[in-house]
Amino acid sequence: MCNQNNIRLVIETEEDGPVGLAVIVNIDWKNRVGTYGIKIGNKSFRAKGIGTDATMTINRYAFDELQLNRIESDFIDYNEVSKGLYFNKLG
Repeated sequence: MCNQNNIRLVIETEEDGPVGLAVIVNIDWKNRVGTYGIKIGNKSFRAKGIGTDATMTINRYAFDELQLNRIESDFIDYNEVSKGLYFNKLG
């Protein structure tokens, strides 16, 4: 689902179907900037590389297809999983 400034996509696996949500929201088309986030709903699907794959895919889509120049993201400071994803795996 999308509108002019917000894109919401379902994260799914071939085996299990839908497992989460990825979004690019508050897209500023003039400055070519958007805010990105993901949520893997069921904890049993976490720590399996799904978030990493989703993040890499959505970044490729944002930069290559939407022609954005920057993607921003935020997370709660105590969310160690997000810290690991953004700082250790993806830089």
